Order: sequence, then C-alpha cells, then structure tokens
Amino acid sequence: MKITKIVVTPKTKTLVLTGRMRGNFSSIIRRLERPYTTLSEEKYKEIFEATKEGLNGKPTDFIFYDGRVSTFGEADGGYAIMPFNQAYSDTVMTRVFKYADNNDRDLISELSSINK
Repeated sequence: MKITKIVVTPKTKTLVLTGRMRGNFSSIIRRLERPYTTLSEEKYKEIFEATKEGLNGKPTDFIFYDGRVSTFGEADGGYAIMPFNQAYSDTVMTRVFKYADNNDRDLISELSSINK
C-alpha cells in the first residue's frame, strides 16, 4: 500500500492510501466500526475522484481519516466514511509505515495529531 494523495477539504485533510481490500464482503463489514461520518453527495464525489489517481483510474478502498484507516461509500441510505476497527487500522498503518519514506511518515504523524 502506498500513500498517493492528500485530499484537502475545508475541515480536514484526508490521506488517500493505494490499496484494495481482500476478503469477502461480510468479513470486510465485520472490520468496520460505528459511528460513521455522514457525507454529502458532493463530498462523497470529491473523495471518490481524489482516490481514483492511485489505481489506474479505479478508486482505492482506503483513506486515512480522523486518525484511522477508513473506507467510504453508500451506507444508511446515503454516503459515509466508515472507519475500520482499531486493530485492522493499526495493521494497515504498520504496513504503510514500513514502506513509507520519511516525508510520508511525517505526514502521517501530522495528520494523526490534526484529526484526533
């Protein structure tokens, strides 16, 4: 997994991570944790478009939001950012940190402190 882009929004910075989730849908859903962050359709599209740069035009499954690895999509009759449980988030970030250069590591640390 690789850091590909920072999405700057009026209220937060969102780090986009290149990667696709593996496993069946039900095992992925079990890794999610509420509460979800509701998104407007406009904000959803902004994040969707920003994530497409990392995987040859396909959106990535992972973003780093509010100090956690999350995904985004349709939920509860609208759009939402859906955080993964802390254990899975930590596993993903350990892998990201392992392959990140110093600039990316500094950025992750900065975003972690901003978004908490």
